[in-house]
Amino acid sequence: MSQSLLRGLRILEMLGEEPVGVSELARRLEVDKAGVSRVLAALHREGWVQRNGRRYVLGRRALDLGDAHSAQLVAATAVVRELGDSTGLTAAVLRLAGRAAQPLVVHGADASMFEHEAPYEHLAATAAGLAVLAQVAPEDAEARLAEVDWADLGGDSPEDVAGAHHLLEQVRGGGAAVESGWTSPRLGCVALPWPLWPDVPCAVVLVGEVDDVASRRDELVASIRTRIAREGTQPAR
Repeated sequence: MSQSLLRGLRILEMLGEEPVGVSELARRLEVDKAGVSRVLAALHREGWVQRNGRRYVLGRRALDLGDAHSAQLVAATAVVRELGDSTGLTAAVLRLAGRAAQPLVVHGADASMFEHEAPYEHLAATAAGLAVLAQVAPEDAEARLAEVDWADLGGDSPEDVAGAHHLLEQVRGGGAAVESGWTSPRLGCVALPWPLWPDVPCAVVLVGEVDDVASRRDELVASIRTRIAREGTQPAR
């Protein structure tokens, strides 16, 4: 088996655990960055990986390998496309991947927002992140909340860890995670947990202009719940 093929398989294995950048992949593989970049470029062309900011995640082709993953991706795609088309917002399904999150499916006019790095670096500091963290062990969620400098966020974000914990408990109790202008002054977000896999926390997300999301909050939450229910599963409570 060629070294390039082995290197590509090891890269896919690492990206299956969390998003990773070129420098970190090169360090783990103990090879130069140029070699890693060449392998990633080939994997990207064939749909095995995709890029988010400075990090790479598994592409649709890799996620489609397993029958179980394929079935869940079909459901996620159906939900996201209908929500994006019916609301006019950008819809996505995110899954927890290591210390960050990976967009599984994105659909909408502003889908490029999911190509930036901030949502994956600061998972807890977003409504989508709270919807995901509501499904992990309490001690893990608390540790991630404590990593965020909440005073640096804008809009209607919590002022401190205690406020963030209160929001997280609301989501665990069946509520939606909603934000206005936390990491971007122009964006609002509505998110609900969706346990697509028993051991991989996921969330359904709608993102749009702050005023639009705020004025349609109840409508958007109801739309997500209704669409998930059609797939035969309910948001985590």
